[in-house]
Amino acid sequence: MDPSILKDFYTAFTNRRFSKLRRIHEKIVNNLIQNFSSQTYDLCLISYVLSKVLSKPRFFKNREGMKRIE
Repeated sequence: MDPSILKDFYTAFTNRRFSKLRRIHEKIVNNLIQNFSSQTYDLCLISYVLSKVLSKPRFFKNREGMKRIE
């Protein structure tokens, strides 16, 4: 696995750039097809799930107005 892909993945995730995460996911899938390994498969799965979660704005709304359930 190319270390630059991991660096790009980290920066895209920390900056909440889900469109970039999807492009990185495609690179990881291509790498997985060429050289299968369990680590690459795990990273592929994680990148897909995180790109989906980050694309949902409801997870990152301002929650100050919401009541706290106790």
